[in-house]
Amino acid sequence: MIMHHNYNHNHNHNNKRLHRYGFRYCSTNGYILFLTVLIAGVVLLIGMGAMNVIRKEIILSGFARESQFAFYAADGGIECGLYWDLKHVGFGTTAFATSTSSNPPGVGAGVLCNGQDIKNPAAPVNHSVTYPPPPSQNATTQFSLSFSDGTCATVIVRKTNSGLRTRLESRGYNTCDLSSPRRIERAIRVSY
Repeated sequence: MIMHHNYNHNHNHNNKRLHRYGFRYCSTNGYILFLTVLIAGVVLLIGMGAMNVIRKEIILSGFARESQFAFYAADGGIECGLYWDLKHVGFGTTAFATSTSSNPPGVGAGVLCNGQDIKNPAAPVNHSVTYPPPPSQNATTQFSLSFSDGTCATVIVRKTNSGLRTRLESRGYNTCDLSSPRRIERAIRVSY
């Protein structure tokens, strides 16, 4: 036995049902295809927007990480400066110049930070002392440190009033490569 299906009867019945709910049957082909492409396009735009936000967040988190490395380098530099200015183990006074008449310890005196002699003017430490014209009650000592993780710091010790006032400034960098476009600097300053 073969069942014969009456398409027109079901078609008219479905039209009446659609009309009852406020819809009208339209036999225009391609409407569903257009709606599908439109929805796919909207979903694609939302996905691309989300990917753009995610990409920017990854870049920002990378900068935050590198900024943290630069801060740690600055912290290491300031700790070195504070240690040798305040503790000055083995010296009667600070390890840094205080005025034109001061005589701070020189190269090979054991003033070490991170295993580097900070009094040595040779690379990679780059030590220098500057004095205003004599007789002066002021002096500035500058040195650089490099760390095993590739970071570095430049420390400036300014002594005024024959060493009664001190300002230490440490600038830390996430990389020692001066030409790096991603080089980040963070600084710490201590005055006492």
